[in-house]
Amino acid sequence: MKKILFYLIAAILSFLPISLHTSSFSTFCKNLSFTHALFPDRDEVPKPDQIALDIIDETSELLKKKYGINPCGIGMSGKFEHLSIDFKVYRSLSKEQARMILVDCVGIFLSQINHCAQIRPHLKPYPFTNKNVGITLFISEPGDKSIYHPAISVASWSSEGVHFRTLDPDKFFGYKEKQNETHAEALALAAQYEVELAQSSVQPSDK
Repeated sequence: MKKILFYLIAAILSFLPISLHTSSFSTFCKNLSFTHALFPDRDEVPKPDQIALDIIDETSELLKKKYGINPCGIGMSGKFEHLSIDFKVYRSLSKEQARMILVDCVGIFLSQINHCAQIRPHLKPYPFTNKNVGITLFISEPGDKSIYHPAISVASWSSEGVHFRTLDPDKFFGYKEKQNETHAEALALAAQYEVELAQSSVQPSDK
């Protein structure tokens, strides 16, 4: 019962329209060996779910090392139609930076899922596509301080598209601004931004 409660808390918190920046929540996130904190006794979890949780653990560790982001929530629906991971980011990100991270995280997550032979019989559909995974970034300032409009506080990739949210400083709950993009738009913009970064890093040769 306790393990189910932890899972539900993480899932509910991932959908709240506020930054999850309390010290207790931050400590919880940092101490996760991630899904093992939610399901410490894996023997009580159905085998397909164990496989999915292992994939989430492996993906979370890869993304944490690459981007310095901390896993804080998961989602699993169907057997299996959708898998998602939520992360805390303790630095401000521009929309371009957040979008590029989302696109790369989704690509890595999809690769981890689709290359796992054990999960394949349980996926609906196989192979998983952009619509079957979710990544959410809960963004705060260094020191775990809430970040408000016009800075982005939540950036997410869902089955419906890509979403950017800013917190309203005058409201305890609620967003100030919501912006949405299709998957195709986000992929194109991320690719364009990557090219721009590469071009800006090229130094003119001395003559």
